[in-house]
Amino acid sequence: MIEWFDSPVVYQADPLFVADMRAAIERVHYPSARTTTTCTWRAKNYREYLQGETVRLKKYLYVLRPLLACLWLAEGRGVAPMRFQDLVDGTVADPAVLDAIAALLVVKRAAKESEHGAAMPVLNAFIETTLAQLEAAPAPQTPSVDFAPLDDLLLRTVLSGHTG
Repeated sequence: MIEWFDSPVVYQADPLFVADMRAAIERVHYPSARTTTTCTWRAKNYREYLQGETVRLKKYLYVLRPLLACLWLAEGRGVAPMRFQDLVDGTVADPAVLDAIAALLVVKRAAKESEHGAAMPVLNAFIETTLAQLEAAPAPQTPSVDFAPLDDLLLRTVLSGHTG
């Protein structure tokens, strides 16, 4: 649900409700050990597709997105953004990795859905190093969360009779 509120695709929305919901999410969202473990697991799960000399290029995006979201969470930056480029901009500093991601995006935009290409050693090294770093880090401590902001928002929404 949190990702829905950051999606660039919006078909219909009540701007006031969306703003209130985003504010409530920021107040109650804390990454837990389960969140970061699941995030890392998702990245590792897809990593099996990137071991050959030729790989399905889209799999890099399937690995990088959860991996960068894990980094975002591990850095205590709150809710990870939905937009891939925002994740890249906020978590990747290495110019070689940035160049490799940019090259991947250029190729992927021009390629077919199932396009295969040469493995990208710079990205593979980044994935391996980052996974090792995340797995070695201590699990974040989840503070007790007061869900009252979400309860209040639900009550206000129901009482207003407004459905968006």
